[in-house]
Amino acid sequence: MLPFDTMILVVGQNSGWQNTFILEAFCHGGVTRVSRVLRTPAGKGSNVVRGIKELGLESTLLAYVGGGTGKKFADACLEEGLSCDFVWIEGETRSFVTLVENSGTVSEIIEPSPEVTEKEREGYARRFNRLIRGADVLLVQGTAMQGENPDCYRRYIEEAGEAGVPCVIDSFKEHGRRALFASPEVLKINGDEIKELTGLPFGTGNERRAVFKKVHEEYRIPWIIVTLGAEGVTGSDGTGMFTVTSPHIDAVNTVGSGDAFSAGLGVSLQKDILTGASPGVFPDGFSFSQALIYGTAMGSANCLTLQPGLVKRGDVEDLMVRLKVNPV
Repeated sequence: MLPFDTMILVVGQNSGWQNTFILEAFCHGGVTRVSRVLRTPAGKGSNVVRGIKELGLESTLLAYVGGGTGKKFADACLEEGLSCDFVWIEGETRSFVTLVENSGTVSEIIEPSPEVTEKEREGYARRFNRLIRGADVLLVQGTAMQGENPDCYRRYIEEAGEAGVPCVIDSFKEHGRRALFASPEVLKINGDEIKELTGLPFGTGNERRAVFKKVHEEYRIPWIIVTLGAEGVTGSDGTGMFTVTSPHIDAVNTVGSGDAFSAGLGVSLQKDILTGASPGVFPDGFSFSQALIYGTAMGSANCLTLQPGLVKRGDVEDLMVRLKVNPV
């Protein structure tokens, strides 16, 4: 059990066990020999908490875990020093396989999530209700479990709003899309997802302005941040559109970069709160430019390590001084 003074609460329901295989080249239909294996707890939630920890802030992962794989996941998180609150289920926690070829090609194989029962999801909701009262920032990450209430993410965001806790959502499947109607403070999404969400193109500057306007008005979301891979990041705070160009790096493994980006957003918001810059009413007092810099630096730093979600503080600090937010 974890203390109630947790600063950043991370909803990462869908935990997993990551097997990262390093190999010369994958042989489809034949035999592929692996030169190295890295086994770690994974999933968007644990990746985010790992990134926050590296930057020296406190967070708690609220996650479902089950079976032998779930125990392995939970034990490894605790060994890493990651603060977690686990809801144990009858189903088996899923596993991932990541193939990293010498050419730089990265492929993922992801098992489906287990299904939770009514009793299990009610237990998760009770844990959330207790933890949100001690949180300063809420991060909702990834897909919900099979069997979860379709409106669970929406309810979490509504509860956070009632508690005065700003929320970042990085989820686009059924539960995440429903949650947008609760008007989270920050939507973090990628280029393909925002095109699907709005049904609009997202190529030229005018097209992007139209997309941002639609999302601002339809969902009343103050900040929208769109990650575009190697192209960088673009976003809108309702007053203008801004970009950050990704720095040139020699990527080792890109898996988990989006999660590290979300961790950076959470850290940025938390720092605003800790320094007293925020009066508690979003977005007044919160720095959109700082959030873009933190997120981009964290996402890029993740690419420099083999383990998904692992960043090194020195890399983050080096990248931050190289980044600049540009109005469009």
